[in-house]
Amino acid sequence: MKVLCRLVRQGAMFVVDRPKVLELFIYTRDKCEVGDEYKKILYFFPNEKSLDDKLNSIGLSEAIATFTNSFNSPCTSIRTKNTKRLFKSLTPSIQIVIVISVPSFVSSANDNLVENDYLHNEIIDSVLSIACETFELFHGKVTEIVKTYDYEILKAKLEHFFSRYLRTMLFEYCDILDCFNGIQFISIEPTDFGRVHGLLNRIGYSFNCTEHSAFFFEGRLIYSTLDLTYVRHIYHYLNSFLFIEQPDLTHATTMKTKSKHLGRYLVGPKDLSDLSLQIKCPLICTPGSHLPNCQLITYQALRAILCLLIKGTDPIPMEFFVEFDRMVGPRLTLLAERLASNQTCSFMDGSIFPLHLMESTADNNSHTLPTLGNLTINEEGVSNAIEDLDYIDSPLSSLYSNRFIYWNSSTCSVMTTLHFYTGSGKRPIKGAKLILDAMVNLREEFSLRPNSWHEEIAVRLDSHCWIVCRRSNGREVYMVFTIKQESLHKLEEAIRHVYDTTFRGLFLLD
Repeated sequence: MKVLCRLVRQGAMFVVDRPKVLELFIYTRDKCEVGDEYKKILYFFPNEKSLDDKLNSIGLSEAIATFTNSFNSPCTSIRTKNTKRLFKSLTPSIQIVIVISVPSFVSSANDNLVENDYLHNEIIDSVLSIACETFELFHGKVTEIVKTYDYEILKAKLEHFFSRYLRTMLFEYCDILDCFNGIQFISIEPTDFGRVHGLLNRIGYSFNCTEHSAFFFEGRLIYSTLDLTYVRHIYHYLNSFLFIEQPDLTHATTMKTKSKHLGRYLVGPKDLSDLSLQIKCPLICTPGSHLPNCQLITYQALRAILCLLIKGTDPIPMEFFVEFDRMVGPRLTLLAERLASNQTCSFMDGSIFPLHLMESTADNNSHTLPTLGNLTINEEGVSNAIEDLDYIDSPLSSLYSNRFIYWNSSTCSVMTTLHFYTGSGKRPIKGAKLILDAMVNLREEFSLRPNSWHEEIAVRLDSHCWIVCRRSNGREVYMVFTIKQESLHKLEEAIRHVYDTTFRGLFLLD
């Protein structure tokens, strides 16, 4: 199925405010005795609110849930003029609720506030789900915590986790990539892959307390002994908290270290001199475990990062870290240098996946899709976005020259050339935000026909911009094309060229 449409353009607008978390709270229905209502609160942000305000907000959520019980489908969100409130069940009796401010828009024509679904429910739900899954990754299943310990221990764990995790919930930077929660892979030479595999095997043989391992380079996964649906939660944690700016390899030879290598612990001891210390690293649940049964260690040399799951929850002797650093440090440093020298181009540079912004246009025949009909398009914003993309894609800069997002649900693999990663997480490239918002609407359009095996939608955002989306064989791809006044036939040729070159073999109908 192929759908072609053109979105309605409206007057120039600008955002008044950014979306932010106003409240996030977790409560249980089991603690609702008269006079002890406060005991139902397991976690509440912001904690500075009075007890009455906390109970009122929880009471509102309970009332909404009770009122909507008779609906054909459960109520998962409520939209007001200035906020969105989403509900999620951790257990049959424990609920988590997030309240987010909704930015307003001001029209430059009449200076009136305009309501807009600036933040999609699918994005909020995905971010909240990832937060819950990350909590259970490090602390265990909520039901098991209550069963094994008690509610006071659960409250302490929730406070410890969310007081730190909330810093990463920056909804102004959230987009379609958060809906996938995927892993970015990186391809390397077969000989280098053999070296990576050999190093991990050597570590597993020399340190038999190692349960699982994963190898990352430039913030992307090369190899892991864990199931990919599990690795993506660790990958999200590393990208949110641990992965830092890439070190400058040109200064590697000038760095001096007593150990003659560039390895260091990201999670683990910072000083290896005191052998009497016992180190306790973050606890983590392995697949199938309902409570933490391993410890997480990450070790870095240049742009390479090793992630290890160590059996047991007892403190790890310092001798382990010293011996690991002595054996792995030099090998990982040499391997990282080799990978960097062989990685003359990465897919983020547009060389491995040679997708180019093609130039074409469409005729005036169009119709509106259900999820796109109410989408507000900022004409000035789209024009500025195209100018930004064209500037970055100019011959003066080959970086990020290809514009697409690819998602494979079977491997949890995501590829994007519309984002870059910093020390504080992923960020869309300049000019991509409006385009990424439109992609979420297109994905919602796909969700209206879940049984459709193959589907393609082409959307004209502006006279200079097309988005072409395809879902086929369990895979999704979202591509951006620049446009000039030519013909729709040229666009079809450009799309076919991309499928035949960049994504050949990934869609069975090609």
